[in-house]
Amino acid sequence: MGHPDDPTTGDERARPGDDHTLPELPTPPDIPELLLRPTPRADPRVGQPQPVRPDMMGQWGRVFVIGTNFAAAVIGFSLIGYVLDRWLKTSPLFLLIGVGMGLVGGFVGFLREARRLNPKPPAR
Repeated sequence: MGHPDDPTTGDERARPGDDHTLPELPTPPDIPELLLRPTPRADPRVGQPQPVRPDMMGQWGRVFVIGTNFAAAVIGFSLIGYVLDRWLKTSPLFLLIGVGMGLVGGFVGFLREARRLNPKPPAR
């Protein structure tokens, strides 16, 4: 690359006698009032989006959440057990305890979610 004032370094360089001023940009249009209003799901008290309720998700979304929570419980407790085993050199005692606790915790969470999604019909 040559010197910036050298007119022979390429077409993008200014030539002697060229006008170096930029054209004036137009002012941007005003933002429509519709875009300034909060979205329908925004909480007007805080300005933060409301949490997604289960009735807003489809059936597959509910199944995904239940399965993910179950897997997270098993994996989380298993990792805690693994770390304890490495730290205390008691392999595989705490790993097995962690897997068991994760399975029980995941199953309890599954049952709670299933009851919440399918409440018992009112007694007659």
